[in-house]
Amino acid sequence: MKLTFLKKCSKFYFIPVVITQWQIRLVIKLLFLTSGKLKSEGLSNLSKNSGPVIFAANHVSEWDGPLVRTVMPMRSSFGPMFYVGMDKEFYRIKRFGWRGYLYGSPFFKLFGAYPIYYGLKDYKESLKNHINILKDGGSVTIFPEGKCSKDGSISEFKPGVIALSFYTRTPIVPVYIEDKKDLKNKRNIVIKFGVPYLPKIDNGLSGKYLILEYKNKAIELNKIVVKLSKK
Repeated sequence: MKLTFLKKCSKFYFIPVVITQWQIRLVIKLLFLTSGKLKSEGLSNLSKNSGPVIFAANHVSEWDGPLVRTVMPMRSSFGPMFYVGMDKEFYRIKRFGWRGYLYGSPFFKLFGAYPIYYGLKDYKESLKNHINILKDGGSVTIFPEGKCSKDGSISEFKPGVIALSFYTRTPIVPVYIEDKKDLKNKRNIVIKFGVPYLPKIDNGLSGKYLILEYKNKAIELNKIVVKLSKK
């Protein structure tokens, strides 16, 4: 279902996200004028979809989410874009330093990052923030690996992305983020978009059989992203 920009903004929590993402988009574009190259491939694959969708990407840096949004038009039908983050306790470790006080905080929601809830043993409850966002017309970016890759390789995908698609009947857009440095130590980043698709899952499945199917479909999605990386 296509929602107009104004209709989306009737959801009050969308408004600060729209404003913040426009500002971040401008800053990133200015930075890449001098510090490297940022481009996209495969945006034409999204031409037949008007949103919302789930962007499922590999994870190579903490800037991946804003970069995916930046390579899209400012008035993209997939905006505002929301992200799957962790709760604040996850970020209170030494590795994140001062950023740990920003990540997971209410301020983080201004960027569109909403937490999932771990330990509930129920995907629907764990992903309730993002289920509601998709139903309200926002698109969601998720990093199914659950962590940043240290060497650029793509690790196993967790099945939550499939559960989110299943509960909301939302297409998944496979995304590969290529992040390399040239001889001048400048970053060259390419965001590659695959073809949107809706994983086929039997509505009659439940319990452990449904979870097993989530895992199988997550393996399939992983293979699609790996294939994107080789193009």
